[in-house]
Amino acid sequence: MTNASIAYAGLGLGPTSGAYFIYEVDPGDVIVDTFQLKNTGDEIATFELFPIDAFLTDDGTFALGNEEDEQMTIGAWVEMDDADENGLTIYTVDPGEIVTGTFTLTIPKSLAPGDYVGAISAKGYTDPNAGAGGSVASIAQVGVRTYITVSGEGIMDFQWNSFGQEVLEDGSRQLNLGIKNEGNMMVTGNVAVTATNFFFLKDKFEVPLGNVLPGTDSLITMKWEDAPRAGLVRVKGTMTYQKGSMSGPIAEGDETYAGEVTKGTWVVILPLIETIISLVVFLIVFFILFKRHRKYKQAIKTYTSTTSKKDEPVTVVAARYNVNWKFFAKVNNVKSPYFVTKGQKLLVPKKGK
Repeated sequence: MTNASIAYAGLGLGPTSGAYFIYEVDPGDVIVDTFQLKNTGDEIATFELFPIDAFLTDDGTFALGNEEDEQMTIGAWVEMDDADENGLTIYTVDPGEIVTGTFTLTIPKSLAPGDYVGAISAKGYTDPNAGAGGSVASIAQVGVRTYITVSGEGIMDFQWNSFGQEVLEDGSRQLNLGIKNEGNMMVTGNVAVTATNFFFLKDKFEVPLGNVLPGTDSLITMKWEDAPRAGLVRVKGTMTYQKGSMSGPIAEGDETYAGEVTKGTWVVILPLIETIISLVVFLIVFFILFKRHRKYKQAIKTYTSTTSKKDEPVTVVAARYNVNWKFFAKVNNVKSPYFVTKGQKLLVPKKGK
């Protein structure tokens, strides 16, 4: 068993100015830039720096890729200039100390125009060759966002593919919007939704799209806070979108890369308990009516025709044939005041039936 201690340290990482690395480049460009690394803890600590691909989640949140995966974009285009012979970039930093380093970003000459995202990342490092008593840095991985826009013809191909709703575990409802960015530019915008019920009462709400990278499928979710308990609801959404950028949307009034699309869907809301009760009642009523109708059809087939010899109440005639008078009246289409007239054609049970 080793006696390694655990040093709790803090990590600060970023450009020498600004919060992110943001570049507008041409294919084939080579950029050298500087970063700052600070140990914000109270123990000496060792850090490893490396480039990594990143992505935007469905709600537009920046997220680091998996370090173990093959790097395809920024993670593959950046080289850390202080890397050792093993390709590792390691810094041991005293508490409060700030060190600077450089990296080289090489844009592939054949890279297609569009927006790309990645990060310069850092995490605590422990020398695998260190013996007992070595220091282990307990530090979460962090990354400085790196945004690249490659010049060229912009293609805006933003699609709204699906629009539906679902019931969540807590009984609330959620609207789901499936979108896809088939162009080569980052897209941002918002969705405005209007839900109109049977009584023409409207519920309005909005949700931002966040940033959607090129080639990305996203599922935008919207909590339907005031969904009715029951009824037929027309849900209509209007999605307004435009070219996004690393520092925000395009300038107001620039509609070169902007658009709007509207979709609608019908939502039938049936509460579970009420639906089950209604279904049971429906089945009972249906069964009763079905039996009556079947009995009536059988009577039509088995009854024989006769002629009334005098005027008399239908109750008397039905009793003579030992038949329920209401059923007898229905078979013979006798209406109120329920009298049979002399000479009237009647359907009656056959003898022995």
